[in-house]
Amino acid sequence: MSLWRQPRINLHQHIYEKADLVLKYLRGDLSAAEADELRHWLAQDERARLFLESLDDETAFVRELEFHASLNVTAAWQKVAEQTEQKKEIKLGNRLLHWKYAAVTVLVLSIGLLVSYQPGPGKPSSIAQKRSLPKRQTDVSPGRNKARLELADGSTLLLEQFWAGAVRAEGGAVITNQNGQLVYQANPVATTQPVGFNKVITPKGGQYQVILPDGSRVTLNAGSSLRFPTAFSGIQRGVELSGEAYFEIAKNGQMPFVVQAGKVRVEVLGTEFNVMAYANESSVNTTLLEGSVKVSTGTDSRMISPGHQGRVSAGIEIIRVDTEEVTAWQKGLFQFNDSDLQSVMRQLERWYDVEIAFEGKIPDRHFSGLISRNTNLSQVLKMLELTGGVKFRMEERRVTVL
Repeated sequence: MSLWRQPRINLHQHIYEKADLVLKYLRGDLSAAEADELRHWLAQDERARLFLESLDDETAFVRELEFHASLNVTAAWQKVAEQTEQKKEIKLGNRLLHWKYAAVTVLVLSIGLLVSYQPGPGKPSSIAQKRSLPKRQTDVSPGRNKARLELADGSTLLLEQFWAGAVRAEGGAVITNQNGQLVYQANPVATTQPVGFNKVITPKGGQYQVILPDGSRVTLNAGSSLRFPTAFSGIQRGVELSGEAYFEIAKNGQMPFVVQAGKVRVEVLGTEFNVMAYANESSVNTTLLEGSVKVSTGTDSRMISPGHQGRVSAGIEIIRVDTEEVTAWQKGLFQFNDSDLQSVMRQLERWYDVEIAFEGKIPDRHFSGLISRNTNLSQVLKMLELTGGVKFRMEERRVTVL
């Protein structure tokens, strides 16, 4: 059964492919060049012209986009569906919705075809005429590659201002910045220079990747920091993490790699894993994709095998998890698998650098689906509202859950 109860219009593939142009027309956002493109298209396609003239606003068109997307489910949805029982349902408010409908809504949002509906007057007599719509609320853009680098001497560099390819010598290493990636390599002419410690810090709304001196790759999520030496020596390669990071460790059987996240110690030889150690989360979570790691805290230590997660709070708990969900962030996605509202909002708070507030009792809502992290915040909130049972009010950089 469709989520929509109103009769559907017949949306042809060629109209679907022009969705962005049609939406701009319905919102009154066409540039002069886009208006010319639209006129040319309609002059050559009578069906498209009649279809467009039948629309008073974006509501029907947005609904048809969702229906079209449900018939052309992307590979991302198929992957989620394979990992979920086909008849799984989620409870939203006082009703049950099939999980796939929530996911379809997310997918449409993630490809940028859905926009928040705003009512407007009747359609204009001329294609080039602007629609007179209420003033749109200032939106919040998604996070991007930004971070600051603290050097051993206490000086700081803002990496988004540190031009691509720029070189700096630091503690026996040559540092280059390459399109959101900070790279450390041994400096052959400064082998006697003392090793210092550097720290890369991503703010809320930022992410960055670091190639460490041993070739290990670390991707930092928003609101995180990584402290590391400019060269590794001795019996281990040690770094300190706050927040969340995805690690791809270069193998070195003679020198284990150690991540210290507060009181939790993660030791590896060569593997891929994710560590989440945000201060406002209830546990420090280490999720293993390849190889093996040992998680320790105090006198307790446990080995983790691929596909499992070590959760450290009062003790260490090993559980099987969906690694795709855990690591979706570093692939540019939010992935929710029956996630509660509070955990969803914490992710949005970090990535969009906004303040989250709850008005009244926190709703007992759970969500499933995929969203691109390149989506503006208003679209993400609209998706959550469409699944039912929750409303939001956005004022500047403050989001209130109603």
